[in-house]
Amino acid sequence: MLTNCHTLILREILKETSQEYDSDIYVYNVVPDSLPLSEEFNAKETHRFELPKGAYENYPKLKWVKCHLIVDNFCHYGSINKPAETLSPEEKKGYTYRKGKELIPFLEDFCSQVNVELDSSTKFYVSHILTEIAVDYSIYLVDQSVANLLNASRDAMRESHINELCEGLAILYACSPEKVNRARSAPRKFYGDLHDLKFLFLDGRAKIILRKLGLEFSEENIILGTKLIESCSGKTKNFEEFTENAKKEILAHEKQWDNGESILSES
Repeated sequence: MLTNCHTLILREILKETSQEYDSDIYVYNVVPDSLPLSEEFNAKETHRFELPKGAYENYPKLKWVKCHLIVDNFCHYGSINKPAETLSPEEKKGYTYRKGKELIPFLEDFCSQVNVELDSSTKFYVSHILTEIAVDYSIYLVDQSVANLLNASRDAMRESHINELCEGLAILYACSPEKVNRARSAPRKFYGDLHDLKFLFLDGRAKIILRKLGLEFSEENIILGTKLIESCSGKTKNFEEFTENAKKEILAHEKQWDNGESILSES
């Protein structure tokens, strides 16, 4: 899933706990998707969680990076664990792939307009990304406070929080803190003004679709992409049942995943 969905699920998870947290955990929670928007990281790198002994205890906010991967697994597979066997996109049973099947006709119509041909497996894969984008837009339409929460968390980070973030992620991704710090600005460079929410969730997210299909970020293509998102959001407007189920699943298994053990998720 993408930032709005992850932020909403995390907000609902935190309502179930009496523990106090710094607001920057929302920034940690979207790191696996935000860093690959730069040229410094790729999604395969950020969708794994593997730490040296003691790092989880020394950098406890990394829990929320791991939580992102747990949510992704539930969204893709219907389980918090990635299956041991390799599944084709058609075989995956999580919400994004099940709902994505409903979006394939919209994707096919879009592809016909931009002269792109996709095989069946690629259609299923791209349609699951389209589901993630459409859910984020649907959340934006009914509750802009979710996106504002993440923006406020980014804006409120002091230098000490930024240093802690970069140091912890450097250990997680076996790189330098400087590399992490360079990549932090990637969302703003890719999307533009993150506070312009309508632009972010339409024009900005249209660029993800175009990039996946190898298309130029031309004005015409972006307009077609935004129309595609708006059409698909009609199928994802009842997202609350899914996000509520995700919250319950994460909380029910928290003792299983809240530790320094390694996991993998789909990038």
